[in-house]
Amino acid sequence: MGRLTTQVPVKTTFGHIFEPKRTAEKDGTVREKYQITLLFDTSDPQQEEELKRLKADAFQVGVEAFGEHFETMVQQKSIRWPFRDGGEINPNTGQPRFGQGIVFVNCSSHTQPDVVSRYFDPQDPQKKPRKITDASEYWWGQYAKVNVTLKEYKRPDGKGIACYVNGLQLWHEGEKLGNTFDAQSEFNAEGEAPPAEYNPGAEHPAGGGGSSLL
Repeated sequence: MGRLTTQVPVKTTFGHIFEPKRTAEKDGTVREKYQITLLFDTSDPQQEEELKRLKADAFQVGVEAFGEHFETMVQQKSIRWPFRDGGEINPNTGQPRFGQGIVFVNCSSHTQPDVVSRYFDPQDPQKKPRKITDASEYWWGQYAKVNVTLKEYKRPDGKGIACYVNGLQLWHEGEKLGNTFDAQSEFNAEGEAPPAEYNPGAEHPAGGGGSSLL
């Protein structure tokens, strides 16, 4: 109880899984955390079943930590519950966060999650999933199986159930979310580069003159 792996891949977004996200605190300190958001589509029977399994586990953790009135506390919003309605309005945009029928879960970790591929490493005789260290292999919107720990917390700023991400198995599928720009589709090549192609790292020739900002 408390730690489990999703049996089907779910859509993920806002993933900072190779480098932590840095957040400035009110006291001037900087907090670093790895994080990812899981998007469960309740119109998909398999994802709906996975969501029920996570909720049941989180509920059991909550009852053991906060007592038999835990459900009432969640309903009264006196305690934080990690499963949120994707149809809720984002106050910064005035738009739904993820849309109706989506339940989202924000997961975080102070240590870097372990990331592997759905495909095995061809050089591994045991054919274990290939380790991933290249951040370019992940994009917001990609599906993944995720191992998480559901655990209670009690802090001066509140209490509740948190979802901590331990590792992911990237599925290498899923439409990219957010603003994306494909430069190769937008621009045409002018031909093959000449031998003396400009080197951005080279020094500017003398007499270029002018501001150091140019």
